[in-house]
Amino acid sequence: MAKYLLILFAALAICIPASAQKSSFATNYSFMPYQPVLPEEVKPVTIVEAKVTSLERETMEETAKLRIQGREDARLYYKSKGVFWGTMGTTILYPAAGLVTGTVVSVVPPSTATVANPNAHLMKEPAYEEAFKKQAHRKRFGNAAAGFGIGVVVLGVVSKVIVSGL
Repeated sequence: MAKYLLILFAALAICIPASAQKSSFATNYSFMPYQPVLPEEVKPVTIVEAKVTSLERETMEETAKLRIQGREDARLYYKSKGVFWGTMGTTILYPAAGLVTGTVVSVVPPSTATVANPNAHLMKEPAYEEAFKKQAHRKRFGNAAAGFGIGVVVLGVVSKVIVSGL
């Protein structure tokens, strides 16, 4: 056994330096200093601090306020009618249909025309409308997911009662 290990180590000692000499790893470039080569037209760029004018700052603040107001109004006033109950009902009847119903209903964009929103006059502003629609879509998706989840739980409980009763 020791004889075979000795032969193995000898073979490794002979083969490793020979293969290292053939590869590019044997060349030592550590003595060469690093000098990046840049084309003549490339010049270092200095970072200049951008100055925002007061008008631009007011515009950005107004846009941010409109977005916040749009999200809050969607949370308070948007009611996704029928999304929860429709998804839950179809899930109880047939789970695959409930999944399809929940997916389709949550993908459909929310209607903002029928919302009882006291700030409906702000829908003319693009930032407000975009934020309102995004938040309403999230609420709609959440209701569809909750309807599917509760439908699965109800179906599971009903199935358990029926199976244990038999």
